[in-house]
Amino acid sequence: MSTMNFFEHQDRARKATRRLYFYYFLAVLFVIVALNVGLLGLLIIIPQIYCSDSHIDYSYLNAENLFGIVSTITGVSSLIIFSGAGVRSVQLRSLNGGQVAESLGGRLVAANTRDQQERQLLNIVEEMSIASGVPVPKVYILDNEKSINAFASGWSTDEAAIAVTRGSLDYFTRDELQGVIGHEFSHILNGDMTVDMRMVGLLFGLELIFLFGYLLLRIVTELSDSRSSSKDGNSGGGGGVFMLVGLIIMIIGYIGKVSANLIRMAVSRQKEYLADASSVQFTRNPEGIGYALIKIGQINSRNPITNPNAAACGHFFFASIDSSLWDSHPPLKKRIARILPLYDGKVPQSVLRDLQDPPGKRYSEDDDSKKNRNPLDEIRQRMPEQLRHVHIPILGGGVLGGAAVDSAVQSSDELESLNDLIHDQYSVHGVIYALLMDSNPDIQNMQWDVLRRSQNEYMLKLVERLSPRVNSLTCADKIRIAELSVTALRQMSHEQYRTFRDNIVALTEADQRIDLFEFALRMILTGRLDASFGMKKNFVYYDKAEQLTREFCLALGYLAWQGANDEQDANNAFQTAVKLTNLNIATPSRSSCNMKAFANSLIKIQNASAAIRETFFNAFVACINYDGKITPKEEDLVNVIGACLNQVCDIHSTENP
Repeated sequence: MSTMNFFEHQDRARKATRRLYFYYFLAVLFVIVALNVGLLGLLIIIPQIYCSDSHIDYSYLNAENLFGIVSTITGVSSLIIFSGAGVRSVQLRSLNGGQVAESLGGRLVAANTRDQQERQLLNIVEEMSIASGVPVPKVYILDNEKSINAFASGWSTDEAAIAVTRGSLDYFTRDELQGVIGHEFSHILNGDMTVDMRMVGLLFGLELIFLFGYLLLRIVTELSDSRSSSKDGNSGGGGGVFMLVGLIIMIIGYIGKVSANLIRMAVSRQKEYLADASSVQFTRNPEGIGYALIKIGQINSRNPITNPNAAACGHFFFASIDSSLWDSHPPLKKRIARILPLYDGKVPQSVLRDLQDPPGKRYSEDDDSKKNRNPLDEIRQRMPEQLRHVHIPILGGGVLGGAAVDSAVQSSDELESLNDLIHDQYSVHGVIYALLMDSNPDIQNMQWDVLRRSQNEYMLKLVERLSPRVNSLTCADKIRIAELSVTALRQMSHEQYRTFRDNIVALTEADQRIDLFEFALRMILTGRLDASFGMKKNFVYYDKAEQLTREFCLALGYLAWQGANDEQDANNAFQTAVKLTNLNIATPSRSSCNMKAFANSLIKIQNASAAIRETFFNAFVACINYDGKITPKEEDLVNVIGACLNQVCDIHSTENP
């Protein structure tokens, strides 16, 4: 594999989820027991307060009544906790990563932005996408937050979002911002986001007891004040009892809040250390994230996060949003010590200079040369001199030949570069449509009919200019262009996406067949974008390879028969690949291994856990590489499968097992 492999940490994320549930139910049990003890204690204390008799009859506290009281307290408190957690979890489940970022004050960064801070941020996100093998998430900026922080949110890699504060853009150097973004990509890759989202819903139930007690106390206090100011001046003794009940519930509810914070701390701290280490491996630069943490220690104490919704999501953030005893993040000093073992506690001079003259504010809005620079120029400048004019790094772990792009987009002055077009949320549609235009005039006429029904004159002319040029690109280059286009496509409205999606289906089916690139494109676009636009329904998640035995068999069989001269060759390639899994399956017949079966199998495997997808992908590559000969079609197959399963591999450097 050509990139770092962190899929084993998905198991750690699942263990963290189990730990979360275990701690949660312990905390719920503790709160319910405390409520029973506290309220039963009131039943004993209250008669002593309000009765003047020396002898108080407690006969009403018999076993039958006690059982009823305990059952009522347990039932009501359980209902409050679990219904609160359930409702909150359902609300969160309906939100994608971008909506969470917006609820915290985030503004979506346009893919074609010319703001230099935003452009640099998008470039870094794309670089970390390459390093981690994770699809490019939506990118948001918290414009009103002067503190230095960032977070990742979402339920899956397909609809994830990364948000950074305005303070991060102002105070971080490029390397420091890259280190922080690498940290957040680790959370996306390792499944930490899902744990974080579940934690918000579950822990809300625990905190609801405190809110219930506070509300009861406030209502009784206001009613008592209202009565005491009335003409009769008699507030009665009942108000005092209810005030006492509200106070007890609020105190025990506060214990629930503390328990919730303890759970956040127990579940979150270790994953922060892992994400720091992952960032160093992604960027190969420990000083980047190390210096970022040092700056946070200098800035955030006087610039806290201001959004009121942030408190419930504090464990999302890169750094703590408060400095409480129950902080969900490890202490900054410990994090810095792990990353920079030789750090002596003194703030480096370069950091001090940046604090006085923030790097991000040095961008000049009037610098036309920067405004008109190609969006990927920063990436080129960081490459070795001999490579700057040869390759442009893009998604999917490969490279798109600069010469191929340049030849594909040479046109009149009004036509922008292909890199600019795929970063523009409107023009990117034309690029995708052009990639799908068939070379057969009859089929192309049907495709034009599809586009004329929904597109304006500008889009039609753009497709007309681009289609003959992008037609010469290889399947691999087309796939990578499609992957890089996802960021801009995510900025469509729901209505625009439905139209775009329908057009993609119609264009690919115009010739009544689906080739490899068309299949990969539909998997990339509809597979990743459906989640962003809430169109993935009846989603089934597979966490055991045995659940996908049939699909793996048919997909692997298709690959085995593609490169085989005879049945023996196919069987040898198939069984060599199967050895990389724990499955025991026979080679399927050639007739059962057609393109349709292969496509349907990949669609289901796409919903498997990251570990299973990686195992299957390695087996697919081993099968294709069995004879040591890689044909152009086989290389296209690897690119298609990698795009579908979000995997990266240099097939030419892969050795047979």
